[in-house]
Amino acid sequence: MGVLLTVIAALVATEHAGDAAEREQRSELHLAADATRNAANGVISDLEALATLYAAARPVSPAHLRLAAAKLLQNPIVAAVSVLRAVPQSGRARFEASAGPIVELDGRTRARTRPQYTPILTALAQQGIGVGRPSSIPARGHIDAAADPRRALALARAIRTRSASVTAPNALLDPGRAVVAFYLPVVRLTGELSPLRVAVVCDTRVLARTIAAALPSGLGAQIRDGSVSFEGGRAAVGPSTREAVVRVAGRAWTVSVDRVPAAWSGIAATAGSGLSLTLLAVLGVGALVRREQEARTLAVLGARERDLAARDALDARRRSLFLEQSATDILLLTRPDGTLTYVSPAAQALLGTAPDALLGHTLAALAHPDDRDRLEALVAHLGRTDAAVDITHRLRRADGRWLWVETLLRAVKDPATGAVMEAQGSVRDVTRRRDAERRLREAELRFRSAFDEAPLGMAVISLEGELLQANRALAGLCAWDEPGPRGVAFDALLHQADADVHAQARDALLDGVLREHTAELRLVQPGGEVVWTAMSTALVLAADGSPRHYLTQVQDVSGRRRAEAQLQYLVDRDPLTGLLNRRAFERSLDEHLRRGRRYGVRGAVLVIDLDGFAAVGARLGRTATDALLARIADALRGRLRDSDLIARHGGDEFVVLLPEAELPEALEIAAGLADVVRTADAHVPLTASIGLALVDRPEQRGDELLSDADLAMYDAKQAGRDRLRQARGARARPAQRGRARAAGADPAAVIRAALSSGRLVLHAEPLLDLAGGGVPELVLHPRLVTPDGDLHGPAAFLPDAERAGLVPELDRYVITRAAELLADYPDGPALSARVSVRSLMGDGLVDVLSDQLTRRNVDPRRLTVTLREHEAVAHLARVQEFGRDLGHLGCPLALDDVGAGFGSFYFLKHLPFDVLRIDEGFVRSSATEHIDQVVIAAIVELAAGVGARTVATGAADAPTLEALRALGVDQAQGPAVGAPVPAREALDAAGRPQA
Repeated sequence: MGVLLTVIAALVATEHAGDAAEREQRSELHLAADATRNAANGVISDLEALATLYAAARPVSPAHLRLAAAKLLQNPIVAAVSVLRAVPQSGRARFEASAGPIVELDGRTRARTRPQYTPILTALAQQGIGVGRPSSIPARGHIDAAADPRRALALARAIRTRSASVTAPNALLDPGRAVVAFYLPVVRLTGELSPLRVAVVCDTRVLARTIAAALPSGLGAQIRDGSVSFEGGRAAVGPSTREAVVRVAGRAWTVSVDRVPAAWSGIAATAGSGLSLTLLAVLGVGALVRREQEARTLAVLGARERDLAARDALDARRRSLFLEQSATDILLLTRPDGTLTYVSPAAQALLGTAPDALLGHTLAALAHPDDRDRLEALVAHLGRTDAAVDITHRLRRADGRWLWVETLLRAVKDPATGAVMEAQGSVRDVTRRRDAERRLREAELRFRSAFDEAPLGMAVISLEGELLQANRALAGLCAWDEPGPRGVAFDALLHQADADVHAQARDALLDGVLREHTAELRLVQPGGEVVWTAMSTALVLAADGSPRHYLTQVQDVSGRRRAEAQLQYLVDRDPLTGLLNRRAFERSLDEHLRRGRRYGVRGAVLVIDLDGFAAVGARLGRTATDALLARIADALRGRLRDSDLIARHGGDEFVVLLPEAELPEALEIAAGLADVVRTADAHVPLTASIGLALVDRPEQRGDELLSDADLAMYDAKQAGRDRLRQARGARARPAQRGRARAAGADPAAVIRAALSSGRLVLHAEPLLDLAGGGVPELVLHPRLVTPDGDLHGPAAFLPDAERAGLVPELDRYVITRAAELLADYPDGPALSARVSVRSLMGDGLVDVLSDQLTRRNVDPRRLTVTLREHEAVAHLARVQEFGRDLGHLGCPLALDDVGAGFGSFYFLKHLPFDVLRIDEGFVRSSATEHIDQVVIAAIVELAAGVGARTVATGAADAPTLEALRALGVDQAQGPAVGAPVPAREALDAAGRPQA
């Protein structure tokens, strides 16, 4: 029986020993895992403290960086500290140009599409790791920390998670030693990711030994990452090894502990005991097991709580010490009387003085003399308040400069007596802030001065639309007594039709749809007078980007509006007769035809040409002729109905649209108009030839109707003048032209014969320099010599040339003769030749210009090419291209008849020009008519603004020349300057040709 009990006791003891060994192994594994976690968290905590330095927007000095790195290197685990900068591929060339090449550890440079990370600070621990700059790295080079894929993955993971990340063990510093690198991105206080990354490199062998030192004596633990042991080589794992996984900064470290063999000697002693003790051992073994298990559990829990508390205390102390030593602000302690007892290292960087040198001094003694009384009063006030107090004052730097600082102090009082024991405080450099505040005050003063004294009206408007502030100019526009009302709705100052426009614009600015709004709106003065203004409104933002208020600029444009209203009358009007001009009539005719296609085709077109009016003009003179033409126009307009349209088509030709007339009525009206011409002047016998074309087909076009009526008018002239002829439609046009040719009056044939036989000659009209008095230029006019020897001006043959398509050929002829004259008179004045826009189709005219000027060696600046303004507007794109071609050649471009249509003022900004020739309709009465003076002044100002010169055409007398000179016109031509004469005769007057 005793033997049986002994055997049972031995078996129980054996089982108890195995259980005890397993429980001990688990406890030891927990201790090893906690030690590993604590060691890694300590490194991460130091890393986070280093990143804190860079979270603020203020730059960190190299001295502070070195100080911070030195603190981290006091940890025996840390082998190296780095601060990395991300260099994107787009900025790599700029970085390398200023800081040196970015290379890998082997010294090679490889192009990469991902960012490079280059150290801006690297500090190495003095722990026997022989690490220096590899010989393969240039002296000014920077190592690409992300060249190794393992480090690149850890960096990417840190950026993605915005938390610490660790690499797998690798030989970064020494091929014989394995290290792990911890990376942490710097996140600014605004939440934005900084381009900087902080890094700590740890020696895995030192890390393993540090963890082992934290374990109970005799406990052996192994740490590995995957199959790589932190002690070096591959980790050995036996059948009795127990493992635990510790998550460290994104990687899994494995901690393992081997099982301790059971105490078999104790078991043998138990078996050899007497039977008398066997029963007691059997009975007491259960109690012993329970007590041992409880004791071991309590020991493990106590050790874990102790380690956690110690780790937290160590982390807190590390952070406190790190911030104290690395802070850019000076931290200080003082006695109750203000004597410094502690000054942080930041004093060296801020004041250039060692902290120890400041101890024993008072803050007041270090301050500017003007600030000492305030500082002493502040220290005395500490005993009377529990709150922190602050003051802005100046401290002297070691180099003698004064530094503006902000000092914050808080008293530490005895809880029992309330007496001040010491004062804690900080000193912050606010020099930049003070400078910024000073610049802001100066900017505000400048803005206030500019705002109040600005010639434009200016208003500050709240986001709710209330007027917050108005300057003197706006008060004047609104007819207020300065400074005017405030707090009123700004829209209440506007015309009712414009208030909604401004309110909607402000909403669009607030929503970000518009950046600025400009419109012409009306202000209404208290007396009801309306003032047209140009208003520009913008949204003003605060420093944080939030909307602050609106700023509106108001410019008085009522004068321009009145001028535009006066000029508007000239949009579609002939300046001499007040009738519609050609362009307006053709537009109205096209509109009538479009309306007729929908509602039914009706109406008639008349072309009226005064017979022999050129001879009448030569006899009466220009002024009397113009007056007679105006009387005839008034008489014709008086004979027509209000629904009829009449226009001056050019020269002495008029066109009439009878919108609702049938043939009998049209014939009756045409006969009446012919009677009007016959009786227009009792002293001058006049007749008119009239052509009539009916609007009778939906497919008719305006130009076809005018052509039909024009051909009918020529039929009337061929029939003996003072006649009325009706066009016979499209099928009759060839026959009409055939009869004209049969009668020997084919205009195209006459023009072609003149070109081939040299009967197209050039006359020249002098151009007077109103400032200097010389003749710098001659204006060329083509003249056609008939077989009978008569001399016809352009008005007599140019319409026929246009109808026959001969204008381009005629223009090339004029340009060729002009270049020839310039070559023959190299010292003579410049020449100006007018061409038709029809000649610009294709490159023919430009090629002729280039060829003639180059071949004859003529300075291109001496030949000005002129286009009619209304033709240029009608073919804007082609004229722009022609202007560029002329600019390349060097020839000036002039626009003729400027001001004859209001369109010129709108389209001039789109037209290239060097000369503006003012229409004679404004020049004729410029000495007496205010509206003519206003228009001419506007054209002169426009030309001066773009560096162009102005020419007044049709200057008839000396008073007109004086008025033009006073208005700032550059040059003039007309009867007061000189009549056109043969070109060579005019050039001879300026100088003989070279032999």
